Amino acid sequence: MAQRRGIGQQLFDGFTLELFRDILVNAKNLPSATQLAAVLRDYLTDEGKLAVQKYLIAIAAADGTIDQAEVQLVQSVSYAFGLEPPPDLRPGPVEKLL
Repeated sequence: MAQRRGIGQQLFDGFTLELFRDILVNAKNLPSATQLAAVLRDYLTDEGKLAVQKYLIAIAAADGTIDQAEVQLVQSVSYAFGLEPPPDLRPGPVEKLL
């Protein structure tokens, strides 16, 4: 528990476990990844947007397979950022990370 608190405090000013628990309880009220990308579009640099895109692909590929829902999520977030999705992103076994 102390490790989680330390990581949260390093990443977010004002982080508390109580706030984190409140967020988890109300997770259904959080914006979708695409909605969040649309909001962040004007605040992130192109480099930051590409980093998020690559991070999402790495998460999708973590189990060795990218499924159609994961492809669609990466595509919708990419479009919300004003980016083109990677042209070789498709469902199936992961041979290499993009």
